[in-house]
Amino acid sequence: SAGSRVGFEGVVLAIEYQEDTRGEARAVSVGQVDALYRSYSGWLKRFLRFRFRGREDYDDIVHDTFIRVSRANIDTGEDPRGYLRCVATNLVRDAARRAAVRAEDDGAPADAGMEGDQFASVLLKQVILSLPDIYREVFVLSRFAGMSYEEIARHCGISVKAVEKRMTKALSICRSQLEIE
Repeated sequence: SAGSRVGFEGVVLAIEYQEDTRGEARAVSVGQVDALYRSYSGWLKRFLRFRFRGREDYDDIVHDTFIRVSRANIDTGEDPRGYLRCVATNLVRDAARRAAVRAEDDGAPADAGMEGDQFASVLLKQVILSLPDIYREVFVLSRFAGMSYEEIARHCGISVKAVEKRMTKALSICRSQLEIE
């Protein structure tokens, strides 16, 4: 396995790439990863901050995303943002699964204040926290406080129709974020 270290404005990205049997580097070159990193690392970090609020390891996830891309031997094609978003989201999900397994291995009670699967609960919490405020408020009041749309409308000072639209949007966002990519 060959390796390279490429620096980007004070950040060092360690890249390892495989060599084939003829000694040629894989199709994803350091230059390609460098160009992708320079073009999209800031965007990816902002995306992760928005989608997975409350985490503190955004830089690590971005770094790991580009390492995985460098090993993938896949052309990101016409949609590099979509590909990077998918890889990064899967890395977050993998980390949440590992954390859930570690919690179970450490003898934490299975229900520890959460119903059902611990991973699903953590993921759902992250998705809800990532909702924009106007959608999150309506969603939480409806699903967790048990308020009717009329009660939510009075509480928020908006129309029932606005509550319906916000709830529809909140559910749409949650559904799209919970789909396995």
